[in-house]
Amino acid sequence: MEKTMKDIERLKTSDEVVKARDQLMFKEVPTTFHKFERDFKIFKADTDKKVKYLLHIGAENVKTIFKNDLEADVLLDIYNSFLV
Repeated sequence: MEKTMKDIERLKTSDEVVKARDQLMFKEVPTTFHKFERDFKIFKADTDKKVKYLLHIGAENVKTIFKNDLEADVLLDIYNSFLV
């Protein structure tokens, strides 16, 4: 079982899996804040990917995504992504 867990952890960070995940996330624009937050947090410290993701969303979708929700920590993370 421990070997399986280690294999899963290695697979999560493999270049092929990360590339496929990123391509999938850039195919669709999130329609809710929860989908946005889930996707945005995946990029963690990769500012380039965060900015690319934010630009992919486009200004026309921002109102829909953040219609009812927007947390201060997420807003600061978005803001800081463009400052770097």
